[in-house]
Amino acid sequence: MTDIHPEQPITMSAAGPAADPLPASVYPIISGRESRSLAEVREAMMAHSLDLYRHRLLTSLRTLPTARQWLFCLMVSAVTLATMAVIGFSTGLYQLTPTQPGLAWRMLTVIMIPALGEELPFRAVLTPGPGEGRRPWVEVGVAIGLYVLWHVVEALTFLPNAAPVFLRPDFLLCCAVLGLGCAVTKRVTGSVWPAVLLHWALVVVWQTWLGGVSALG
Repeated sequence: MTDIHPEQPITMSAAGPAADPLPASVYPIISGRESRSLAEVREAMMAHSLDLYRHRLLTSLRTLPTARQWLFCLMVSAVTLATMAVIGFSTGLYQLTPTQPGLAWRMLTVIMIPALGEELPFRAVLTPGPGEGRRPWVEVGVAIGLYVLWHVVEALTFLPNAAPVFLRPDFLLCCAVLGLGCAVTKRVTGSVWPAVLLHWALVVVWQTWLGGVSALG
């Protein structure tokens, strides 16, 4: 799959060195030119991974898309929401309901959970930005898979009331579609904010007009 880069994103502060390739100090350990224990190799690679994820997180929070990239994100969001609507309405997952009370409060809480709460780990940290990653779309696929699996874990642990919805195949398929849409915006722009806004808008609409509140008990 070919990456699309509408324009270079705007970074609000200097983003540190690209942390994707393994640091030079690790290569001698792996190739055996230095006598190191396996535990030391693991420690060096773990430190590299932590640096990489920290770099991705901070960069995605500091980076704002350009005007052209925002337009691209709007198109991706429209396709994502349209695809989810086709799935949801055709299977009965989504059903039009009267407006649920508490819209203002819902808009405030959803921006934190699940929008930021899920987009930070699955998109800001696990999804590579432009030019990052040796196999970026493999990482994207893994991140989407973990995102879908997270909803299964939620249903089986601390959100048992949501299990009848969260364990539905059509719901999990919609999660995968949303995850892909959010991942594309992060991959192209390097910013997590378009994904946060897309996730926020979808959940607010679902809970307010499409039966989400009653479905979650």
